Amino acid sequence: MINVYASLRRWDKVKNLADKLKLKAMIYYELGVTSEEPEAKPKKQIVFYVLYAYLALGEACFYYEEYEKALQYVSMYTDYSWVNNPSDEETVVIRQFEEWAEGNCYLYELMSGKTEVIPSYMNYISERENEIFPALCAIVNAANRFDINIDSVLDAYDSYFIYQEQSSRIGKISEQYTNDQYVTLLVGLGRYYLQHQDFTKGYEFILRGLDFAIKIKNKEGILESLFEEFRYCSVEEVKLRYNKLIREL
Repeated sequence: MINVYASLRRWDKVKNLADKLKLKAMIYYELGVTSEEPEAKPKKQIVFYVLYAYLALGEACFYYEEYEKALQYVSMYTDYSWVNNPSDEETVVIRQFEEWAEGNCYLYELMSGKTEVIPSYMNYISERENEIFPALCAIVNAANRFDINIDSVLDAYDSYFIYQEQSSRIGKISEQYTNDQYVTLLVGLGRYYLQHQDFTKGYEFILRGLDFAIKIKNKEGILESLFEEFRYCSVEEVKLRYNKLIREL
């Protein structure tokens, strides 16, 4: 159920269920219940459920923009001192969460303002293709929020500015959320290039974003207001394309 509520962005439900899962899993662990016992029949190692609960709580805090609190949860799912003599199976679980923790640390620190982690973050995603799109969304967001230059990042990953299905640490992301993220990425790229005086790229990304927003029936107006902010320096061709798309809203 955590996966389902996460896909729907019901982070209040995610937090509630994660707290319950953590409590139940810890009780199971302390009672010595294992995945090999047929009467219990957990699908995974009990250790997985404890660490997964902390991960889900961290994800929820991230989407609430509670980055410092999210980082505290990262430290919780990298602390396995409470695991007594971990088995080979439990060690595999622990190592997986350690890898996820590294990526989440970069993400949460970046969005909290520690932009110096970008080179390390880029090195991390260079070997993990499924991490590239969400990382780009975060880096573009951070660049606009904290006014930093990310030209080298955008040049290296320009082939990834395309729509693709997304998943998080706690499951598949809904199509609606992926759509919204893609629009946000295009908006962010447009704002970034316009702020850095590259009007050709800036307007092109805004128009692409507006076109996609129309297709998914996203009428929040963010793209229109963004374009109006820079409308005075747009060329005639851009104005025509913009007005045509706006009429389709």
